[in-house]
Amino acid sequence: MQAKKPIVHFAHNDIRYSCIDNGFGKAAVVYNSQWIADKINYNIPGFVLRPPCSPADYAVARAGDYITLISLNERKGGYKLYEIAKAMPERRFLGVIGSYENMGPLKMQQIEIVNLLMQLPNVEIVPNSPDILSTYKRTRILLMPSDYESWGRTATEAMCSGIPVICTPTPGLKENCGKAAVYVGSPLESVEPGDAQVDTGDVSEWVAAIKKVDREYEKYSLLCKERAAALNPVADLEKLEQFLLSAAYE
Repeated sequence: MQAKKPIVHFAHNDIRYSCIDNGFGKAAVVYNSQWIADKINYNIPGFVLRPPCSPADYAVARAGDYITLISLNERKGGYKLYEIAKAMPERRFLGVIGSYENMGPLKMQQIEIVNLLMQLPNVEIVPNSPDILSTYKRTRILLMPSDYESWGRTATEAMCSGIPVICTPTPGLKENCGKAAVYVGSPLESVEPGDAQVDTGDVSEWVAAIKKVDREYEKYSLLCKERAAALNPVADLEKLEQFLLSAAYE
C-alpha cells in the first residue's frame, strides 16, 4: 500500500474480508469459483479462475485398487473414512495425512483420526507428500466426504486420470465435478460463511455409492476424464493475464 502498488486479492472461501471491502489496494479480486464470486461479489473488478489443473500434468497410468481419501482431518471426512473402511473390511483403503487442520470447530484432531484408522487392517496411511501422482497411481476411487469445499481441487486432479469421485454436494464440488461425480449427503440450509455446507450422509450411503461406482466403473471413469478436459485451464489463464493487465494499468 505504501509503495502505491496495485493489489490483487484471491478469494477462495465464502468468508468476507474487511480489508477488501474497505478498499485495501483497490485493484482487483480473483475468485476460485463462480459460486464464491456470486456470493461474495466485492465491489471491485473481479475474475473467476478455477484452480488450474491440467490433465497433461496430472494424468497417470493406474494399477491400484485403493479407495482413497486425501487429507484425514475431520472436515475433509477423515472420521467418515474410518467408518466406511470399518464397514467394508473386504476393500483396501488409502489415507493421506493432510498438511493442516481445517477452520471451524473440530471434535477430533487429525492425529486422533489417524490413530483410529491405523487400527484397521484394510487401511494404509501415508504421509503428506508433494508427489501426489504416486497416490493417484494407487487409487481406484477417490472419496471426498468433506463438510465444506469452496472448489475441491483434489477431485479435479483425480478426474484427470479418469478416477471416479464420490463426494458431498458442496457448492464448490458440484461446480467442479458437475455430472461426473456420485454425490452422497445433502445441502444444509441457512449456512454461515465457513461453516459446514452439507450433511455428509450415513455410512450406508457411502457404501452403496462405492458399490454403484464399481458396477458402472467405466461409465464414471469416462465422465471424469471428459469433465477434466472441460476444466482445462489454458484459456482461463490467458484471460486472467489480460484481466490483470487491465486492472493494474487502467
